Amino acid sequence: MKIVHLILGKARLNRMNGVNQVAHHLAAHQAALGHEVWIWGITPTPRQQVESRPYQLRLFRAHRSKFVLDAKLRQAIGELAGSDCCVHLHGSFIPEFYLLGRMLRLRGIKYVYCPHGALSPGAMARKSLRKMLYFHLIEKQLLRHAHAVHFLGQLQYDHIDRYVQLAHKVCIPNGMELSALQYEPQPLSRPPGLLLSFCGRLDAHHKGLDLLLEGFAAYQHSGGNARLWIIGDGPDRPYLQAWARRLGIAESLHFWRSRYGSEKLNLLAHTDAFVHCSRYEGMPMSVLEAAGLGLPCLLSTPTNLASALASHKAGFHIHPNRPEMVAAALHEAEQAWESGQLAEMGKRARQLIAREYRWEHIAQKLIWLYSQPYQHVSNFDNISV
Repeated sequence: MKIVHLILGKARLNRMNGVNQVAHHLAAHQAALGHEVWIWGITPTPRQQVESRPYQLRLFRAHRSKFVLDAKLRQAIGELAGSDCCVHLHGSFIPEFYLLGRMLRLRGIKYVYCPHGALSPGAMARKSLRKMLYFHLIEKQLLRHAHAVHFLGQLQYDHIDRYVQLAHKVCIPNGMELSALQYEPQPLSRPPGLLLSFCGRLDAHHKGLDLLLEGFAAYQHSGGNARLWIIGDGPDRPYLQAWARRLGIAESLHFWRSRYGSEKLNLLAHTDAFVHCSRYEGMPMSVLEAAGLGLPCLLSTPTNLASALASHKAGFHIHPNRPEMVAAALHEAEQAWESGQLAEMGKRARQLIAREYRWEHIAQKLIWLYSQPYQHVSNFDNISV
């Protein structure tokens, strides 16, 4: 079977783009299973050289008007007609994908639609009028005509029913391979006591970093002694640094610039727990990485991992996602650290990732999904791979 993953971008791992990271790992593991796998990326710079990949990569030019497709991309779609092929669209509210969906349908080519975090309750609430108009006029057609609609977490899987009924929806999480978390240990100077970390794009509203800082301030003002490393870059970095100063917690925080690969993993491994109180997500790769490294996680519901980790006594569920609940979870983590239980929670987090979130298993599930007759996914929950 030929599998094509369609994204905006180049599937580079040294970017803070979770969608691109997911497409890369999924394509790599599907190729390792013996399938012909491509990533097709839409980018303003398609001629720019990129590193070699374990799958085939083809780049197409992004036009200034989002409702215009590169002629080469239109031709490539035409060449798929009549072949044993499935196209996996990664992302939502992308006009190019609406056009592609129409082309694929007219040519009898199956496609799977994955919105990642774009259809979660928090994401849909932002710019709600404009977004809902686009959804009902354009995006809904993509969902209805897809071979399957692929959600990463139960929250989005359930929430979509408010907007459209889909008999062909499935829930398959992101994955993580422990072998991908090998890194070269480097000595680092870290503060004494409990050390927490966050890693991701510094978008205060999306990632809930305003909630994290306010919760951390409440925690410290009520006797908490932990320190926090924030790893990443983004549009709200100056705002967050200024806000930390106003809250009186700047001395307990350290803002690291973006780190990738072994350097990032080494930073995370020097901390004791990971915190992520995002307002909306698909399923954050940073959480899977942290748990895979053996860090217990303090998570909000929209990460789609909070319940799993908390139920396995491998983390703390921040619910509802408010500063006072962040503070409460931080106090719980500090108590677990003082009693020696936090390290045991981290071991359970790593075991959970190894057992239930392996990329190979997820890749096999999706390949099974691609191979089914059009929209025939009713027995999906009963498959075993």
